Amino acid sequence: MNSILEKQKELAKLMDLHLPNEGVHETSIPSLFFIRYSSVSEPAYRVYTPSFCVIAQGSKEVLIAQERYEFGPADYLIASMNLPVVGQIMKASPEV
Repeated sequence: MNSILEKQKELAKLMDLHLPNEGVHETSIPSLFFIRYSSVSEPAYRVYTPSFCVIAQGSKEVLIAQERYEFGPADYLIASMNLPVVGQIMKASPEV
C-alpha cells in the first residue's frame, strides 16, 4: 500500500510540473487525459464513457442513481458503459 501512495505522490508531482493550468488536458494517446482542479467544485452533470479513473490527490464525490460514492487517492472508479452521473470535487487546494 505504501508503494501505491508513493506512486500517487509522484504522479501528482508530474502533473504539477507538466499541467500548469487547470482543466482537462488531452494527451497524444487517444482517450487518455488528465484533469486538474485546485478548488472545490459545484455538482456537474456528466455521462462517463467507459473509463478507468484514478485520483492523485484530494477527493471527488459521484452520485449514480441514488447512491453516493466518495473517491480519494486510495480509490478508483471503473465505468464499463456510458454512465450518467453527478460529480463534484469535494477536497482540493492550490497548495496540495
